[in-house]
Amino acid sequence: MDDAERLFRAEDEVDIAGHRPPEDVHRRPDSLRGRRGRDRARRGSALLVVRPREPMLRRVLGTLEWIVWGLQEVLAPQTCRVCGRRVPGWIEVCDGCFASLPWISNPCPICARPLADDEDWDVPCGRCADRRLRFDRSFAPVRYDGAARDLILAYKVGRERSLARVLVRFFEASPLDEIAPPDAVTSVPSDWLRRLVRGFEPPELIARLLAREVGAPYERLLAKPAHRPRQVGLGREARLRNPRGAFRLRRRARIQGKRILLVDDILTTGATADECAGVLRDGGASGVIVAALARD
Repeated sequence: MDDAERLFRAEDEVDIAGHRPPEDVHRRPDSLRGRRGRDRARRGSALLVVRPREPMLRRVLGTLEWIVWGLQEVLAPQTCRVCGRRVPGWIEVCDGCFASLPWISNPCPICARPLADDEDWDVPCGRCADRRLRFDRSFAPVRYDGAARDLILAYKVGRERSLARVLVRFFEASPLDEIAPPDAVTSVPSDWLRRLVRGFEPPELIARLLAREVGAPYERLLAKPAHRPRQVGLGREARLRNPRGAFRLRRRARIQGKRILLVDDILTTGATADECAGVLRDGGASGVIVAALARD
């Protein structure tokens, strides 16, 4: 079972929005459906509607889960990761703090850079007009600042995987539903050393959750065989040069004519996303859309 499946296991688990799914408490048995079933119910030959029987092990585990959750609420209550207020145990960030994140309301349609109010948001910004990027469009819902930055760092550097459920909600503010549905979702990979140190791939877990939302399969399409210096701390020119030649298409990848949604955590110069998009294009992809959690 992968990390995404652990976050979305069974119907008793919480969904991305932080709410428990409604339970089908009572369901009419098949024997009471239709006219004959109603007649038998009137004659008293059928019992009242009851809940479908569940396996004993599942009921015991469900009861234990509720006991553990109740003890946690009493002994170690859940608090909002931003403001510290007490929240239900399945919520990481309260609604007020989530609404106050540094959302980007006027982004460039290509690089997702926040634009001034007087700039035209439906045409590429000046920087994009001077560059030939190989992805079609990008989305980055928030600025990499304040509480959004703290949450991303806690997830990425602090390895708090449960925050993936909060971070993937960032895309609720992005017009991803306005684009054509992708044929596949993939993510920007890390090299083997960084993957070993972290123990997981931050963009991959987000991409797997996002794939469920857009209704497309997640596929590992890219690999990063060589170790490169981190982009953090490099100047703009070095950032543009560093990713060149760092990625390759996996041997079993079949993307001819497919529209790919490429997921990354932070979008800065767009050099990494552009390099990955170029590899996907060379492999036969008909289009590449980039979705990043934040824009730096």
